[in-house]
Amino acid sequence: MATLTLRQWNQKQPIQLSEEQVRRDVRNGKIYPAPKKYGRSYIFDESATRLDNSELRSPKNKPSLMQRMANGCASKNQ
Repeated sequence: MATLTLRQWNQKQPIQLSEEQVRRDVRNGKIYPAPKKYGRSYIFDESATRLDNSELRSPKNKPSLMQRMANGCASKNQ
């Protein structure tokens, strides 16, 4: 399992983004497996991939906004 810096990992991607955009993707959980923070930098596994938005959808059992408005929101305190 080889490890890469953020810059090295980004250079190996088919579409290279700015370093700030890659950091934002890391913070938002859009890279799997998640890189490890080492000091001020991130260490990526060589096999890490960027997930697109379709792979990050919320669980399907969550009621829609219209259903929550019609039924009321069940709070945790009740």
